[in-house]
Amino acid sequence: MIEIVAALVPSFAIIAFGWAGKRWGFPGEAFWDGAERIAYYVLFPALMIKNISVAPLDRIEPGPFAGAILISMAINFGFAILAGRALKLSGAQMGAFVQSGVRFNTYVGFAAAASLGGSEGFAFFSVAIALVIPVANVLSVWGLAYFAGRAAPSLGGILVQIAKNPFFVSVVFGIALNLAKVEIPAFGVRPIVDMLAAAALFLGLASVGAGLDLSAIKETGPTVAVGIALKLVVLPLVVWTICRVVGLDGVAAWAVMVYATLPLAPAAYVLTRQMGGDAPLMAGLITASTLAAAFTMPLFLAFLG
Repeated sequence: MIEIVAALVPSFAIIAFGWAGKRWGFPGEAFWDGAERIAYYVLFPALMIKNISVAPLDRIEPGPFAGAILISMAINFGFAILAGRALKLSGAQMGAFVQSGVRFNTYVGFAAAASLGGSEGFAFFSVAIALVIPVANVLSVWGLAYFAGRAAPSLGGILVQIAKNPFFVSVVFGIALNLAKVEIPAFGVRPIVDMLAAAALFLGLASVGAGLDLSAIKETGPTVAVGIALKLVVLPLVVWTICRVVGLDGVAAWAVMVYATLPLAPAAYVLTRQMGGDAPLMAGLITASTLAAAFTMPLFLAFLG
């Protein structure tokens, strides 16, 4: 437990740094506007390709691995719908709320995987994310379209967006290199990849902090508490149970548990606003889940991971 806390504290300290820097205007608004884009499109793809290309992926059992992820997502999405109905949320609120069942913050996940799981744990987590990204996007878009009453993008449009997601593309590329036994060239290319990867975690986590909005928590009340419970308590328990049922264990099960303990993603706010959902509620869910995850992640990874 103490070792896990010690490994995660730096990540949440960097998130706090990002929040303070954005609020105090350091190093400037222009920096924060571009920082996440650099991390999203350049730094994290380099980090993922570097680790996945050399990971022992043959140790992953595809059936149990995919089953634990996809079944747990479906169950928690259903729980989110039932909880939203019980809370008597409006359509716009439901569109935001149901995402609390499936959305996740990849930056925090990569930081946890890197600090706790080493290169192998990081690679397994990256593969898990490649499975989660398409499903989470489809469920989020469907939930917003159905409950908030806005027209959803076509299936083709959603698939194009998934195919353009740099995290998804990086995982696929890294797996391709791994299966083909192709190494990143040591001369010229690998040093560049190593330098980009080294900067990824700091800039990504600082960007998470810069996007937090503490005032949004006050405006959304008990709905946020229920949403956080679904994401940070119910989902880890569901995932742990399913891993036992399907026989998934070892590093693969640990990687899935890391996904299950993550807070919500800032990107959910943009999608919610674009599709007519309750954006302030989404902002409250994202901020509160990020703060709460500093306490819940160590607990669940220590006792269930």
